[in-house]
Amino acid sequence: MSERTGNSGIIKPRKRVDDSEMDITPMIDITFLLLSFFVVASKMQEQAPIPLPYAKHGEAIAAKDAVMINIEQDSPDSDAYFYLGRAVERGSGIVETDENLEEQIQEYVNRELQTNDKIRFIVIRAGHQTRMKNMKVAKQAANRGIPEGREITIHAAVNEGQ
Repeated sequence: MSERTGNSGIIKPRKRVDDSEMDITPMIDITFLLLSFFVVASKMQEQAPIPLPYAKHGEAIAAKDAVMINIEQDSPDSDAYFYLGRAVERGSGIVETDENLEEQIQEYVNRELQTNDKIRFIVIRAGHQTRMKNMKVAKQAANRGIPEGREITIHAAVNEGQ
């Protein structure tokens, strides 16, 4: 007897495979293999810095109407120097690790505001390497130095790096 005959001896035609039915399992396997390869082999890129636009609108502040506090820091890992006043003379600033830094800033701001009634602003200027922590310390200390009942606006400015 032939392979295509059943118990009854009748020859059954072969079942035809339809061309429209295709097994996609190997294609899915290859896709996941490639996906896992690229996930493992790719190197994550650090976030690129976002270029910030220059301020087009802003209030100009006259230096004679402001108390100036300058913060200079060469790198984020080094200590910052606080300069009270408009002049920045290297070596004459107060180091951030000084125990009474906040008291000195507070006294300076209070003294300047007591001697000049026309002052309406406090400007804290910092270099591009200055840590935010130091800006916050200067702002809080300056805020405590403002006499009660006096309307003073505190501005922060950051010098761009080279």
